[in-house]
Amino acid sequence: MSNLDKQVLVLNRSWQPINVMTVQKALVMMSTDVATAMDFSGKGYFVPVRWKDWLELPVREQDDGINTPSRVVRVPRVVIAVQFNKVPVKRPRLTLKHLRERDNHRCAYTQRVLNGACRSAVQRRSHQMEEHGSGR
Repeated sequence: MSNLDKQVLVLNRSWQPINVMTVQKALVMMSTDVATAMDFSGKGYFVPVRWKDWLELPVREQDDGINTPSRVVRVPRVVIAVQFNKVPVKRPRLTLKHLRERDNHRCAYTQRVLNGACRSAVQRRSHQMEEHGSGR
């Protein structure tokens, strides 16, 4: 995996996480002044840095770099979308696959590990009601 394909955390203007994107997209956002990068110091401080200043930062031992013909550019880990203040609302997917992943492949009623189809008490009861014609 090249450094351009690595992931960067994107924060909104209020510094809330909103997305992840590739380093390549983050650098494009920075170069057009749509985003600023976070410079993390060794002392635990972090400072937003604009594109022109980011180009002048040295690539430290713990940083990844991208080679250009004239210099090595540090790979950002976190960028701030300076004009974006919303937090996107993601609706959860309610498919059987996603529900099983959410519940760690366990039945919500019995907490047993699911190996195949789950026939919980509620499913069995509704099936029995359909067979006997009751519950309508």
